[in-house]
Amino acid sequence: KSESGKEEGSSLLGSCYGWYTDDSTSGDNVILPFDTAPDDMRNEISFEIELVLDCDNRKIGYLNQKTKNRREMNIDIHGIVLVDRNYANEVASRPIDTTGIFTEIVCDFDNPDELQRAIQPYTDRLLVVTCRFESAIPSFRKVIPFLPYINHPSESALLWSSDKSLMRNRLSNYDSPEKCAQLTGSGCCYCNYSRRAG
Repeated sequence: KSESGKEEGSSLLGSCYGWYTDDSTSGDNVILPFDTAPDDMRNEISFEIELVLDCDNRKIGYLNQKTKNRREMNIDIHGIVLVDRNYANEVASRPIDTTGIFTEIVCDFDNPDELQRAIQPYTDRLLVVTCRFESAIPSFRKVIPFLPYINHPSESALLWSSDKSLMRNRLSNYDSPEKCAQLTGSGCCYCNYSRRAG
């Protein structure tokens, strides 16, 4: 979304998709199946927009919480599946995409140079990154340093969320027995268990 509207000759016109605040669009093959009003954002100062990214159907859309107007457009989006070479060699029955939406890249996650080379062609075009399995979080942590342009959990946060003892330390620092006693009058099960286990 741009605050100033579409500018002729802008390099963004051929490289991004979305809606401007004057209700014009950037991108090809725009469809508006839920459009109920021609002017949804025009002359508005603030918005509360729910953005939807539909990778399976290659669409983006939004719901304007104020007007309840929905819009969608087709986008040219492709996914990348990074697979650690050790996992690919060990698990023959692993799921493989057959839709053509995702490109699989197999590389050695223990080799930072190889991992960086595998990711580098895509770093300025990535929108989102995720990890499907808790068991893969240690490998996911190795990818994070090479993703500078998108929001993602830190390496520390991933470690704290997957290592049970570190997770308990973070929770006990946040939910101290004293705080739990203030909120519940007695203390929560976790704090009572931590005191017994400690």
